[in-house]
Amino acid sequence: MDEKTRGLQIKAQLDAVSPSFCLAKWKQTTLHLHNGHTQSCHHVKSHAVDPQNLADPAALHNTPEKIIAREQMLKGERPSECDYCWRMEDRGEISDRVWKSATKWAWPLKEEVLEERLSQKIIPSYLEISFDSACQFKCMYCGPAYSTKWQKELEEFGPYPTTIPFNSLEVHSAQGTLPKTEEEKNKYIEAFWKWWPELSPRLKHLRVTGGEPFLSRETFKLIDELIAKPQPHLNFSINTNMGLSLQQREAFLARIEALQSSVKKVIIFTSIDTVGAQAEYIRFGLNHKNYWENIEAVLSQTKKPLLLSFMITVNNLCLPGLKNLMERIQELRLKFPNHEIGIDTPYLRHPLHLSVELLPKSFAVYIDQTVEFMTAAGFSEGEILRVSRIRELITKSAYTFLERMTLKGDFFKMFTEYDRRRGTDFLKTFPEYQSFWTECSRYANA
Repeated sequence: MDEKTRGLQIKAQLDAVSPSFCLAKWKQTTLHLHNGHTQSCHHVKSHAVDPQNLADPAALHNTPEKIIAREQMLKGERPSECDYCWRMEDRGEISDRVWKSATKWAWPLKEEVLEERLSQKIIPSYLEISFDSACQFKCMYCGPAYSTKWQKELEEFGPYPTTIPFNSLEVHSAQGTLPKTEEEKNKYIEAFWKWWPELSPRLKHLRVTGGEPFLSRETFKLIDELIAKPQPHLNFSINTNMGLSLQQREAFLARIEALQSSVKKVIIFTSIDTVGAQAEYIRFGLNHKNYWENIEAVLSQTKKPLLLSFMITVNNLCLPGLKNLMERIQELRLKFPNHEIGIDTPYLRHPLHLSVELLPKSFAVYIDQTVEFMTAAGFSEGEILRVSRIRELITKSAYTFLERMTLKGDFFKMFTEYDRRRGTDFLKTFPEYQSFWTECSRYANA
């Protein structure tokens, strides 16, 4: 069965419950313990968990906001926060509502999801958890909620001068997304550890994120807990920027064999969007050479098979090098056939001025070249499908002409200031963007 047929079959089963039903709203949760927020999908904005409710640690996941969205889905209504998927489906494509619901951690459909429906005691089967915002990178599309480096820059220089000031500390503060004080943060961390004995037997997938999780002592505490009390049913994964020092890398590798023996599977998710100087520009703080050295060290020094998955956030600066990145990934697949090496290619939605939808239609050629290589190299149908769907975002942008003018002006404003603050040079790094840059400059000064 091909990927599209499988996707359509899963969609039909979901639609039999309701045309807006998504298992992620029940079975998936991300807990940002460092700022007291949660969300049930990376495509939607997080919201605050009321600390007054933490006497019952299940409140970390079963918030009033999620319960309302679940009720909407069961009625066939579309929660507005899920517009990423509605836009895909309205174009006749298979959305992540389907792909997420099709995963092993979400299935089967007839569990407590339908039996309890709107229960406030739903235990997720997929948990992503962040203990800290400590990070040594300042990726261009990130912010102070997930990077201490970003927070420090904004405290010094303020937000970026876009139409709606990008990464305003005042806005983040009003939304409650800035890191909590140590005392406040510890309340959420303590609630998690209180929930852990009930949670861990029901989890199918546990994913640690950040910040950079290897900078948090809680990450190693969790790994040591899994080694001490094995959970053989559990897939354990970690998001890392792979900007690790030798000491951090070795501390993890010293535990990897025992960890693999204690859980069902170990998965490493690592973020990179393109290659070379362009990758270092986008993910500021990245040392491209060190990144690939760390990747190869982990793959070569881990005896048991693991899954290493590249998280490629498709944004409007990564396209020229996307084919080269896929070539590098293919080289790893051939060099380390004992490990599973995967990719995920979500497209960036926020901030809007970094979306591929702003690019000239001519930039679709980079998607064509990437898809052509991936097809010839034997990438899976699903991997190719997820990249090829980006093309339509470029050729059929949903933005109006006035919206495009404003956002292109914001693009120019951001990277002019980016270069000033960080000592970078946009056109030297991205010569392919000369005409686009000139056009954006006109709108910035209009």
